[in-house]
Amino acid sequence: MRILFISSLYSSVSKAYFADNCAHGASLLNQVDAFQWAILEGLIKNDTDFSVVSFPALGTFPFHFKKCIVPESDVVYEDKSYGLSLKYSALPVYKEWNIQKRLKKYVKKWIAGVNCTTNEPLVALVYTSAAMFVEPLVQLKCVYPNLHICCVITDLIDDAMNFNSNRFFLKHIQIVIEKRRQKKLYKNIDYFVLLSKAMEEKIPEAIGNNIVIEGIYGQHELSFVENRQKEEKLKQILYGGTLEEFSGIKDLVDAFMLLKNVNYRLVICGSGFCETYIKECAQKDNRIDYRGMILRSDFLLLQKEATLLVNPRKPTEAITRFSFPSKTIEYLSSGTPMLGYKLEGIPCEYYDYFYTVNDLTICGLADRLQEVLSLPDEDRSLMAEHARTFIYQHKTAEHQIGRLLNFLNSRLA
Repeated sequence: MRILFISSLYSSVSKAYFADNCAHGASLLNQVDAFQWAILEGLIKNDTDFSVVSFPALGTFPFHFKKCIVPESDVVYEDKSYGLSLKYSALPVYKEWNIQKRLKKYVKKWIAGVNCTTNEPLVALVYTSAAMFVEPLVQLKCVYPNLHICCVITDLIDDAMNFNSNRFFLKHIQIVIEKRRQKKLYKNIDYFVLLSKAMEEKIPEAIGNNIVIEGIYGQHELSFVENRQKEEKLKQILYGGTLEEFSGIKDLVDAFMLLKNVNYRLVICGSGFCETYIKECAQKDNRIDYRGMILRSDFLLLQKEATLLVNPRKPTEAITRFSFPSKTIEYLSSGTPMLGYKLEGIPCEYYDYFYTVNDLTICGLADRLQEVLSLPDEDRSLMAEHARTFIYQHKTAEHQIGRLLNFLNSRLA
């Protein structure tokens, strides 16, 4: 079995360039990027015969990206190149067609280079079910019967394209068309990687043809997060992510403001429609520190400095049944304790390793914050250490991608 990992990760040599050229409030998809680098790391750690091709996840020119052409670069891990981040046009409308054309050409070249025998299984491992990536592969399957498509489904299309940010009429039309295209293509996908078993309810084509990998801990960012000291006097709560109502960020801010301890701080990083509300609250309560969009490396350092990491998303949102919060593994591996709600998409085994909130009211969240922050430092440190050990032993890139490779080998044997 040989694998081509088709991704949207940012090559390390170009990431700073991409960040500098984001326009009008757009930013890099750091969580998505980290997950894909973890997949790449897992393929390497398992001595997989693979190559990677990437079309970096960037907006269109000139509204979201300042350049009309995304440059090409090598995808390098620990000083070794494993493939290419391809050049493509960022022009609206033309961008998707250009990516499809370049992807199809690259996959044909890859097949010609590795296909020594017609019976050898070739797997296109795709980090998305977006039509512009899957359609060219479906076309190629008609020509190369030994090509198999395996898609990583991190978000259901109905959920991913229904957030409050998609408010414009033309955007709604685009969403409707994209949903239909993706769902039509599901029947052509051979194998699925799902973040939760419940996703089968929305993607029946995946039943019997999937493996659940809720998250992956990649060690490629370890250099950013080691050897940090926590502030002894101040107790710092940290939230980083989207600032939309569905994330629970408003409840977290309201709950924090109920706490009276002057030595407490709430640090918030991210962007979204709740940004104005957060800024208004920060003017009323100077313990709230809104940082906006920051570098991922800086956010990883903040995790080490914090007293408590919080994911305030509640189980009242239907999406929580079909997703696994990407920050969960990141938080649990940080060495700082985490507080969050019990969500259907989080396997039960995780709940032994972070503090949970059972009362869904704002007062309930405030009480739980106070309770955890009032624990002896040794107790919180012990919880954090147990969590990190759990992640290191069971959720590493080597372990999780090893499971995926075993799954694929068993199906292709």
